[in-house]
Amino acid sequence: GGGVFGGEKPAIGRWHEHFYATLEAYLTQQRFAGKDQSIMATVCIRTPDLCHLVPPPPHWELVTKTQTTENPWFYLQDYLLYGPSAGRTNAESGEKESV
Repeated sequence: GGGVFGGEKPAIGRWHEHFYATLEAYLTQQRFAGKDQSIMATVCIRTPDLCHLVPPPPHWELVTKTQTTENPWFYLQDYLLYGPSAGRTNAESGEKESV
């Protein structure tokens, strides 16, 4: 696993600053810090202007040659490949776009 993030250089610098300050706070408070997702979520809650969460559209599903899944965990790959309309129903044909 691992988190996915990106941005312009100043934003990455801010992320670095907030991430490691939050990690240090977790450790100081003797909170569990073994998963980066907890640290990342806390940074996003405390500095929402630094995070852009990408939810899948309603009824999104991933269709590949070998499987179909409705697990929203996998939406980001479609979003990065095809943009915000990834996986939405084609209004003319009613068919889903495929990966």
